[in-house]
Amino acid sequence: MEVSFSSSFKRAFKKRIKGDADLEARFWQKLEQFIREPFELRYGTIFNKLYEQAFRPVPQENSLFVEQAGKPVADNDAISQFEPSLKTHKLSGRLKEFWSFSVDCDERVLFYFTEDAKAVFVDFGSHDEVY
Repeated sequence: MEVSFSSSFKRAFKKRIKGDADLEARFWQKLEQFIREPFELRYGTIFNKLYEQAFRPVPQENSLFVEQAGKPVADNDAISQFEPSLKTHKLSGRLKEFWSFSVDCDERVLFYFTEDAKAVFVDFGSHDEVY
């Protein structure tokens, strides 16, 4: 997954990270998960629905899951953003065009997917600041 940082994200990131090495380390760890870390999928239909929300329409030949011996297996490149520890979720209301994932208990990254399946990070901050 290719990720880019908007200017507003860069400003928010610098403001929140300043002097907090632990938070910065957690952010880079979560970003690594978001981009690369494949995992074995246990709840296929939940993540399939999340993926379809992000990348509608999903052509049948590019289906997220491949059946192997009756067990759904995740496409390693596409599913990382929905790693359970990231708590990735689609937002609603005035932020309905955006998604969010958690860096820690209170820190969030606000982002959106582009049509060419890239993620653009828009904001970084506490729950109250981002939402």
